[in-house]
Amino acid sequence: MLRRFVSLLVVAAAATSLPVAAQAEDSIASQIGGLIAMRDETIGIMNYCYQNIAQDQAYIEARDAWYLRNGEDIQLIDAGLAKVGGVTDEEKKAIDKTISDQVKKDVTDQPDPAAFCKLFADRLKSTAQDLSVFAPSSPLLKNVRDWLKTQ
Repeated sequence: MLRRFVSLLVVAAAATSLPVAAQAEDSIASQIGGLIAMRDETIGIMNYCYQNIAQDQAYIEARDAWYLRNGEDIQLIDAGLAKVGGVTDEEKKAIDKTISDQVKKDVTDQPDPAAFCKLFADRLKSTAQDLSVFAPSSPLLKNVRDWLKTQ
């Protein structure tokens, strides 16, 4: 499900072999874009599953715990986005619609959407979906954090 976003993250992660000082702003912008894709896909799946499939207290607890653990990283991504110029309201709406449409398709295309949402909730609880833990996003977060310190 996250494969298309993981592909974007892997491409962006290729820049992680360079020291932060040597990375061009568009490299950082690409890495921030990858982080936004991963963050928004995770949030989109959480919201879609809760609103349409798994409306129970356990899902709310898993979702809320993910937000608490990832709050600092979410703020870091937003700060990086602001530093590279941000996105317009129109662009944000287009991004949100694209992600929402894709999440709906990805979840409903699962052989058992309820089982998929349960497994996703388990990933949220286990921290496997945390931005600082998920392998493709972890080095990107470090690069963005280091880059922001130089700004």
